[in-house]
Amino acid sequence: MKEIRRIQVTGGSTYIVSLPKKWVLKYGLKRGDPVVLLYDGNKLVITPEEVEEEAVVEYRISRDNEVNEIIRQVISYYLAGYDVIRVLFGEPWEDLRVTIKKIIRKKMIGFEVTSEGPDYIEIRSLMKHGELPLSAAIKRLFELTNLILNNVILVMRDFDKHGAENIIIQDDDVDRLYLYIVRTIRYRISHVGFHVEEVIEPYEYVIYNMIVKALERIADHAVRIAHMIKIMSNRPPTVIYENMMNLLWMAAETFLCAKDAFYRKDVHMANTVINSVKKIVARETELVRSLERIKQPIHMAILCRITMESIRRISEYAADIGEMIVDLLTTPPKPG
Repeated sequence: MKEIRRIQVTGGSTYIVSLPKKWVLKYGLKRGDPVVLLYDGNKLVITPEEVEEEAVVEYRISRDNEVNEIIRQVISYYLAGYDVIRVLFGEPWEDLRVTIKKIIRKKMIGFEVTSEGPDYIEIRSLMKHGELPLSAAIKRLFELTNLILNNVILVMRDFDKHGAENIIIQDDDVDRLYLYIVRTIRYRISHVGFHVEEVIEPYEYVIYNMIVKALERIADHAVRIAHMIKIMSNRPPTVIYENMMNLLWMAAETFLCAKDAFYRKDVHMANTVINSVKKIVARETELVRSLERIKQPIHMAILCRITMESIRRISEYAADIGEMIVDLLTTPPKPG
């Protein structure tokens, strides 16, 4: 059905067009109700604001399924954007219910157990899609990663095993936020008409996904360093330990520069990050060679080597973020 309506002007600068009465009554709209405007090329489509139906999935399992397999699948449903996940055991399985509850707390922001029994558990999202803006979530992930890096520096400086344990616990916060961002990105990509306040181009979602993955990996390597501190029975030789500390400082500075480049949308800073990583890689290579010349127990040499490798990987992931920032700020050509 086609109708022609003339544009009116009110208040001197606001353009309005009246809605057909039959259409308004059909959808039960009244004064003050919101409608959604969708831009499609040279068309403007007006639709009622729809109440989103919950996406529900039932996952039937048996004792033949391994627990790790089950947990991976539950997280996969979470990332896919399901609002309700019902895990049906078929028989009482108390250990699995306890494990799923732990995973919810550690990995799944906004999800809670809403119903359960001896042979099933239902978990549901209590957050609306888009409730936490994507840009705010990514900045929060930068801050969490930076906090963990700063704490690792303090732990190494003081050889603080208790502090190392706290860093390992902090990794849960990074994992939860990382998975939430991936869930949000996947949902936005698969729901093109989904209304959000922030304007994000389709190609940007791909780059944001790679950035948050790099952040998650940086946090993982920081946690790996904390594990090495916990395992070490005593400090490594002073000359090695001081060099490792200096290398960690360099990697942390590189990450901080990448973080600032992202916040400021600064291509020059991003390129500085990319170029600086070569120096860290070369320095790490020198330190690895020096390990061979200094007499120490083989297990200590291995722990030092793993620590150095993780420090290098932190700087390399920071450089990856720098490259993604350059890509993010390079506008692709318009189609046609």
